[in-house]
Amino acid sequence: KFKPDLFLDFSTMYSGPAAFLAGKPYVTFTDTEHTGIYRKLINPFCRAVYTPDCFEKDLGEKHHRFHGLMELASLHTKYFDPRPDVLKKLGVTEDEKFAVVRFVRKNAWHDLGKREFPDIQKMELVKSLQSLGKVFISSEGHLPDELEPFRLDVPSHEMHHVLSYATLVAGEGATMAAEAAVIGTPAVYISRLHPGYLN
Repeated sequence: KFKPDLFLDFSTMYSGPAAFLAGKPYVTFTDTEHTGIYRKLINPFCRAVYTPDCFEKDLGEKHHRFHGLMELASLHTKYFDPRPDVLKKLGVTEDEKFAVVRFVRKNAWHDLGKREFPDIQKMELVKSLQSLGKVFISSEGHLPDELEPFRLDVPSHEMHHVLSYATLVAGEGATMAAEAAVIGTPAVYISRLHPGYLN
């Protein structure tokens, strides 16, 4: 029933075959160098792949680079205005220091085979950040029982507002680290994976 003229995505494995079957062009974006497994499944279908110019791999003749970061599409100062009302949900004031910790579940294609943060290290990180003030955890999956009270309970569309008022963002989420940095919040990224856009 829906007849698109163009398929555009952030490197999923679904749009390419669908575009091929529909006989329509497929354009994709990526900013993650360690996506080799599914990159091979996407490339045959796409007409063009766009990356930030800091992307550290060459993806061939279909590869086009742009000056900027994906995060600027929504977080550039032309488009993003931090809303202080989100702080009420956190129970903090505008001048109160707090940290946001990010844990990811490692179930994305580019994370296959990668280890998650052990619970003991999650607890150590949160404990060390409590010297700053309150700590809020954004976690895609399981948290030890001791850390559940720290779980952030705000809708995902308000997360950038939380990041903009945080004193520090720390954790294993590269995207959230980049978002915080673009907004101007100091970020500490903890991972063995080093996407070029974080440089």
